[in-house]
Amino acid sequence: MFLELFYLELADLFTLISQMPNTKIILIEVLKNHMQQMGINAIKDVYTSALNVSFKSEIPLLFTSYYQEPKVYVDTILKVYNECSTFIKQTFDNDAQLITALHHVSSI
Repeated sequence: MFLELFYLELADLFTLISQMPNTKIILIEVLKNHMQQMGINAIKDVYTSALNVSFKSEIPLLFTSYYQEPKVYVDTILKVYNECSTFIKQTFDNDAQLITALHHVSSI
């Protein structure tokens, strides 16, 4: 309930911000940075988990990259993308510039 109220307030704020010149550009940059940081943090978490598993199974650190499952990284990236996409669709009425920003961040 609290999160839904927050999203509604954010949507109202976005409507106001969109009417002011240049503020939407700043908002897009802030969201791009936030989405990019979300992806970086998610990948770091996956990497840390993979290292912890390799230490527990006594696989030498040198060989950990061979034992990491690439699918986990792809699934993590897709999860972050889908979360951000859903957030943009629900909160910002599927704004085209924000979707473009998400695609730009996803392609880095």
